[in-house]
Amino acid sequence: MVRKDSTEFIGPSSCEDYINAYNATGVVPGDTGKIAGFHYRAFYAYNPGHPAENNWCSYIITVNGISIFISGDTANLTEYEPLTGIIDVAILPVEYSCSNMGPDGAVSAVGIIRPSYMIPVHYGFADISDFITNCQSANPGTTVHNSHNPLILNSML
Repeated sequence: MVRKDSTEFIGPSSCEDYINAYNATGVVPGDTGKIAGFHYRAFYAYNPGHPAENNWCSYIITVNGISIFISGDTANLTEYEPLTGIIDVAILPVEYSCSNMGPDGAVSAVGIIRPSYMIPVHYGFADISDFITNCQSANPGTTVHNSHNPLILNSML
């Protein structure tokens, strides 16, 4: 719905149908580049339902000097350690659907990554306030936002 003729796409190289359908740039974890004026780095994304050998990706994008980590469907990974202190905004799944990291894993991932801001996604429970309280209590250097507010990321940039 937001796609325009000038829209550029990146996606995991292993998703050939997607790459071909959208004339996208195929990437694997570790690839870096620039697309639509944004710097990106493809990063690891896997869980029991999405095996590492698929080379599916999460992404770190840099906008106006702000680094944003968009994890997608993934578990809490040991590969997050090199991200410690270099991510400004982390967008992480907080429910176990698709074998994601779940609330405890998300709290732990925030402790490893140490972003300034965390935006929880992939949650079905109506009241996320307990998660926000627990995550901020365990990670006092991170502000956790209620992701139902669409202006959160815009206000950070």
